Amino acid sequence: MVNNTSIVKVWRFNPETDREPYYKTYEVHHEENATVLDCLNYIYEYLDPSVSYRYACKIGFCVSCLMVINGKPGFTCLKIAEKEMTIEPQIKKAKLIKDLATDFRDD
Repeated sequence: MVNNTSIVKVWRFNPETDREPYYKTYEVHHEENATVLDCLNYIYEYLDPSVSYRYACKIGFCVSCLMVINGKPGFTCLKIAEKEMTIEPQIKKAKLIKDLATDFRDD
């Protein structure tokens, strides 16, 4: 088992309390071949339970974990973590709820 570290810059914004979006940086320890979703789960479980994001199926089918990872859209459940990552919500395709969590419903 190899442990790796990633520096993860997460886009944060709560429309109810924040005036502007901002980035918060986390140091994430993970195993080799961890996914971006694994890193987000680590942040939530061990570093900052206030971060909001969505996922459901963990196999790239449900679309709920679609985010922008280092400037490119991708599924966090399928994308392998990199040494440095910037994670942003996919708000061009969906309405922002909070932080990385978006609403894909057609209202």
